[in-house]
Amino acid sequence: MDIRLIVSDIDHTILPANQIISPATYNAVRDCRARGVEFVIASGRWYPAARKVAVDQLGIEDGYMIICNGGAVVRSDGTPLAEWRLSVAQAQQIYDLLKAEKVMMNVYAPDAIYRVRGEYLTCFRFPETSYFDGGMSYRVVDGDWQGFEKGIQSGPYKIEAYTDDTQLLVELRRKVEALGFQANSAFPFNLEIMAPGAGKGMAVRWLTEHMGLNREQVMGFGDYTNDLPMLENVGWPVAVDNAIDEVKRACRLVAPSCEDDGVAQTIRKYVLGDEQL
Repeated sequence: MDIRLIVSDIDHTILPANQIISPATYNAVRDCRARGVEFVIASGRWYPAARKVAVDQLGIEDGYMIICNGGAVVRSDGTPLAEWRLSVAQAQQIYDLLKAEKVMMNVYAPDAIYRVRGEYLTCFRFPETSYFDGGMSYRVVDGDWQGFEKGIQSGPYKIEAYTDDTQLLVELRRKVEALGFQANSAFPFNLEIMAPGAGKGMAVRWLTEHMGLNREQVMGFGDYTNDLPMLENVGWPVAVDNAIDEVKRACRLVAPSCEDDGVAQTIRKYVLGDEQL
């Protein structure tokens, strides 16, 4: 097995409930990179939140990140290499659909997340502010409708709907997919809407080609439906044991759970070790 690139979701895949990367995962990633195997996080998180894991915890200061659910491939310092953003017209179309519903909305602009209608989500609490200042500033802005509409006009990476009403999310997904948009979820109470064809799968395909690799040289790890496009575009898709059944069925291998360092165990066994699948 000649794995040269590993792509992994963050939350509930390599990052356990305590939000701290384990020593086993840190060491596995370090040893991969020492052998020339690139390790890239592929997350729904925006750059500042993804950086807190990839750079601050894993120590990947000179690599790549797939952020905003595949909305962009960036360098560790945030420099965009490839982007798949919604056009202003597309973002406006989604906004017109969602604002008629009782959902919290997030719009992921390049330098800010604008959030409105937080009262429609009670099962999950977001941080009030988040930023990273490394040549650019990033903001989370709550309750500012003017700012939200500015975000719509920015050509955002994605727009999210959140609600405790999971059946409403099912109906909204059907509607936005009928309009041609890419839609999936990172957890049961959100819907992430992106440009047609965009997502983690497109980003992984671009990065694989950019690195001069073929899909059989790429291993991917995930746990939820927004990881499926990524897992479908790597030669070695792996689900952690806490993944939903749909993800497990799409994979060639099921690793131990996130809490049991399943990604690290699999890397040790099949990428750094001699055991073959």
